[in-house]
Amino acid sequence: MSFGMDDVCHDTKTAIEDALKENVILLAAAGNGGNCKGIPYPASEKDVFEIFASKPSGYAADFSAPSRPVSGSYSFFGCKVVSIWPSSILNTAKNGRSSLFHYDDKGNHKDLQNGCNSWTVMSGTSFASPLVAALVAVLYQFHEENRSDILRDLHPNTNFKSPRAVLAIFDRMSKVSDNAWYNFLEPTWGKDEFFRFIPGYHNEGQRKFFAGKLRDALKYGKV
Repeated sequence: MSFGMDDVCHDTKTAIEDALKENVILLAAAGNGGNCKGIPYPASEKDVFEIFASKPSGYAADFSAPSRPVSGSYSFFGCKVVSIWPSSILNTAKNGRSSLFHYDDKGNHKDLQNGCNSWTVMSGTSFASPLVAALVAVLYQFHEENRSDILRDLHPNTNFKSPRAVLAIFDRMSKVSDNAWYNFLEPTWGKDEFFRFIPGYHNEGQRKFFAGKLRDALKYGKV
């Protein structure tokens, strides 16, 4: 949900409640007002993941408030993200003086003069949120391909595709410190190097290592 508002929207609230009953993972942009504003709705809604924006360094972007050191609040890359304008509003983007470009056959980008391509670079929690949604999708795909290794020794009723499971995994996948790296999602590192795979140090292959770590995260999270 790459949007936010000052007040609760009852239609959105009802939709969120219905989605949570179906174990849908809900992620919402936590706003671009820095520390000057509170968390907008629906990011402030209970059981919705708050997504903040970070620089590539992992520190909070200037426009994003630092993510809170609580479960369900995470930051991810949200600065200078390559995105695209729908062709139907391309003229609006041009008039707004957005920097638009297209890719050539070598993968380089050039300023857009004519044509229907509408790539651009944008920043904001609205761009960090779908990247985290993509991370959840990758976890789901990995689960489908490695279900037996991940769920081995877990309770038979364990539901990997649930907010509770994603929360347990994200809490182990985020870096925590006394500085601005609170709850910064780092899938290949994680809290206390939980997800860090070292070739030659870990005897199992990378796939089995990651499957085992997901299983341990669910155990620690009592899912």
